[in-house]
Amino acid sequence: MVPDQKSRKAMPAANVTGFSGAMSNLAHAVSYDSPVPSQETLCASLSWYAVQTWPQYEKKVTAEFQRKDVETFLPLLSSKRQWSDRRRIVQVPLFPSYVFVRIAPVPSARIPVVRTNGVAGFVGVRGIGVPIPDSEIESVRLLLARGV
Repeated sequence: MVPDQKSRKAMPAANVTGFSGAMSNLAHAVSYDSPVPSQETLCASLSWYAVQTWPQYEKKVTAEFQRKDVETFLPLLSSKRQWSDRRRIVQVPLFPSYVFVRIAPVPSARIPVVRTNGVAGFVGVRGIGVPIPDSEIESVRLLLARGV
């Protein structure tokens, strides 16, 4: 239930949620008067993040992200593998157990990522993740395109 105009101004600055810790901080961060960012603003502020996956789940996690319409980047290298009866060229991740996702830097964008089967979490401080500059991702793409 959204409070009416008069009660917005009268909301106490104290712990309005009845919870302590992060929930009380969340109540202070949420403002009914703050504008909702437009889709253009969110698209312009998308950042790349590294996500750690379970071992050998990189391709499965990437496929699941694509089903959820999350932009992903999984750098793959061609590698010759030999078994006792055959040789094959297989695609292996350049960074084992890691996938890159491009999302908005808001908690609501992180939820579908961390709730994906095979995801261990974001790489960074306290599981929040650290944005990776677009230039770094482009450098990796360029190296893969050159076959280095």
